Amino acid sequence: MRDRLIVLDADLPKRLLRELKGRGRTVQSVKHWELPDRKDPTILAYIAENHPGAVLVTGDERMPSAHEAALRRAGTTLATVDGRVPIWTNQDQWRRETVHRWAHLIVEQRPGTIRRYGETSRAWTRRRRRAASR
Repeated sequence: MRDRLIVLDADLPKRLLRELKGRGRTVQSVKHWELPDRKDPTILAYIAENHPGAVLVTGDERMPSAHEAALRRAGTTLATVDGRVPIWTNQDQWRRETVHRWAHLIVEQRPGTIRRYGETSRAWTRRRRRAASR
């Protein structure tokens, strides 16, 4: 599935689009689409209608829980970047490196699934909140 479309969400670094294209990936950014709004449900519906089979890559780890029904309705394949940024880097660099590291698996991700990519690749699950220390 090397030619599978990767759709970059607006929260990812701008240069990632150019970098992935330079590596031969088929990629678009929601920033370049003329949509009535850039809210997640609109983006999900647009992908389902105009780019079925594409995988949406986002830095918004809360999207799967916040838009569970819209994701299910659209059947969107979603790849999230782990929000736990290592102390040795910044958020933009982490997101860029993570997408580059896992691009080969992102394009092969099973349709309709949601995965989290970071130091590892795994099915997305809700994170447990840590109890506040006293």
